Amino acid sequence: MISKPKNETLAFTYQLFDLPKRINFETFDRAVFFALSYLEIYPTLIIEFEKMEFLHCGNSDYFEDEASIIISKRLPLELTIRTLFHEMVHIKQYMDNKLEGGLKLKWLGKEHIGDYRNSPWEIEAYLIEEQIMKEWNK
Repeated sequence: MISKPKNETLAFTYQLFDLPKRINFETFDRAVFFALSYLEIYPTLIIEFEKMEFLHCGNSDYFEDEASIIISKRLPLELTIRTLFHEMVHIKQYMDNKLEGGLKLKWLGKEHIGDYRNSPWEIEAYLIEEQIMKEWNK
């Protein structure tokens, strides 16, 4: 499914695959554009829903202005949107060259050693995700 913006000044589309039936498309679509606008990023974007390991909500990747996000099919709506926002923050981190992919993730050019959840990119992503959620819920 390809979504087109309702705002004619925003020339952006994204591809969406396997949205769970219990998730309302219009709500999810608004959340995508809300996050993109909030973060001021407009990569080529593919969003897929897949069965993921228990407690794993999502994943993202970015390469040469192409971004992909995978979200667990098992999540309720609010956690789906929160995960979308979180993964969008990672896309922005990649685009801003703060986060680098590969076999070992790097933050500002340096490998992080330690607990993944306490990595600088995760700390920032959780913080900004929360800010986006607050604006979304207004």
